Amino acid sequence: MSFGLGFWAAAGGVAVATDYELISTTLLGSTTASVTFDVSTLTSYKHLQLRTAARSNRASTEDALFVRFNGDTAGNYSSHWMEGRGSSVTSGAQTNGTGIIIDIVTAASSTANVFSASVADILDGFATTKNKTVRSLCGTSIPIVSLQSGAWRNTNSVTSLTIYAGNGSLVSGSRFSLYGIKG
Repeated sequence: MSFGLGFWAAAGGVAVATDYELISTTLLGSTTASVTFDVSTLTSYKHLQLRTAARSNRASTEDALFVRFNGDTAGNYSSHWMEGRGSSVTSGAQTNGTGIIIDIVTAASSTANVFSASVADILDGFATTKNKTVRSLCGTSIPIVSLQSGAWRNTNSVTSLTIYAGNGSLVSGSRFSLYGIKG
């Protein structure tokens, strides 16, 4: 018997617990601008999943967390989001960005030592016939609950992914875990 796993199952896919394999975890011991995973040897997986618990040092209550692929810093990314902040709901989009928004993280003016969590699925990252898509779900103590989706308008196979804060750096204690999802 198989069972659906959260976000993956909610999107119509069915995965079993053994379909997810932990590839690597990075726990920051100091503040850093970005975290990069080399995924060039992971082509046996159909999809990747990035799980984060992150915080920015931006002088604000929040910051955006982005992912970009293969070191591409050109305006080849689109992002869309819908977020709930208490009783209000907003949505938005960004075109021609330099990365895909995957989280709204707590920042320096938020309650100390509180990190935001997200789960981002990188779909068909190794396919060479379609653009890459990402969907993510995040939550913070600000309080914000947010759904994001985005695209890297490129058909190249993903060889690396870089996670970075939009207006600050990632602080010590931030954790990034990369999983492979079998086809």
